[in-house]
Amino acid sequence: MSDHEAEVTSVAFSPDGRHIVSGSWDASLRLWDAQTGKSKLLRGHEKGVLSVDFSPDGARIVSGSADYKARLWDAETGNLLAKAEVMEHKDRVLSTQFSSDSARVVTASWDKTARLWDARTGRKIGEPMTHEDAVLSARFSPDNTRVVTASADNTARLWDARTGKPLPKAEPMTHQGRVLSAQFSPDVDGTRVVTASADNTARLWDARTGQAIGKPMTHQGHVLSAQFNYDGTQVVTASEDGTVRLWDARTGKPLGVTMMHRDRVLSARFSPDGRQVVTASADKTARLWEVPPMISDNQHLLEQLAETIAGNRLNELGAVETLKDQKKQLGELCQQTANAPLGEPTAESFIRWFLSDPWTRTVSPFSSLTVPEYIQQQIAAGHRDQMKQEFPGHPLLRSPTVSNQPLTPALSAKSACH
Repeated sequence: MSDHEAEVTSVAFSPDGRHIVSGSWDASLRLWDAQTGKSKLLRGHEKGVLSVDFSPDGARIVSGSADYKARLWDAETGNLLAKAEVMEHKDRVLSTQFSSDSARVVTASWDKTARLWDARTGRKIGEPMTHEDAVLSARFSPDNTRVVTASADNTARLWDARTGKPLPKAEPMTHQGRVLSAQFSPDVDGTRVVTASADNTARLWDARTGQAIGKPMTHQGHVLSAQFNYDGTQVVTASEDGTVRLWDARTGKPLGVTMMHRDRVLSARFSPDGRQVVTASADKTARLWEVPPMISDNQHLLEQLAETIAGNRLNELGAVETLKDQKKQLGELCQQTANAPLGEPTAESFIRWFLSDPWTRTVSPFSSLTVPEYIQQQIAAGHRDQMKQEFPGHPLLRSPTVSNQPLTPALSAKSACH
């Protein structure tokens, strides 16, 4: 997704996962079909769009801009809502979100305040929630009773969503640098908060007391966003170091999955089902990534696969030794997984996919899109050079005449099992 003319600053999935909205410094929004990648241009801001969000009922979109305004859009037509007032701050609007009942909007601004608004009329609700420096993010709790704000004053704070007053029993959640985003966990009571900071960390906190949980989740640059998945078991972080990472939301430990852009990553969000992550980057692209489900069954098979591919194993004393029967082990794995259903979060399914022909299999273990289909889609969109980098030597990329032909056995790579 690269139709914007400047940095993509924010992205969000529709509740049904069928559409994506993106905002850019080119002062536009784009509404994308998540399957086809086609987009519709939405214009109404005078300066860069810094934040976008779908209403939980899927009917509306809210956007925040460097023109000091937040606006409401019809998600079906892409038109501005005619009856809604413009929601105005005294400085840039950096963050926007609907409440879970789609009735209210909360905005965060460089003017040191967060504000509540009626999502139908655009009118103010209650008093402003004030920090000592710019408010960079504001989010509702799942039950809409609280708001958590993140600020350039190095703190995240908790507020009563009805009155805008601070919660008396909760301490400020403090980092060593600006807090760039804060979000509640998705459980009904919103028991945890995850924050992202310019101190190169994301952190988990108890949402009742403000006390830190677990170890910091660390990057090599500012962590610009952090978000829970739908069931609160994983966190995705986006960083200035150009990477997107996944973490265990109970412990803060890394899950070993890294997604990379060519420039800093400004935003990363899970799809509603948690199977994909959409990212927005300063490299002028928004990208969609598959999230591998955590495989818990038959871990010994995955260990066997790793040993077979590496050609080494750890013996009983913990020393590395060379496999003497590498070919035999590979044959056993092929035999064990030959009839495993593809696309399921099992060790057998993953191994069958991994050992299959890399030129003809699906693009990921849990996708229905094949590599040839993906390459042909990207060639049609003008991204042949990018495909050559991702799939060096693939026969569909050797000449323009081959790219429109189906792969024959003569053009296929060999499966590891043949």
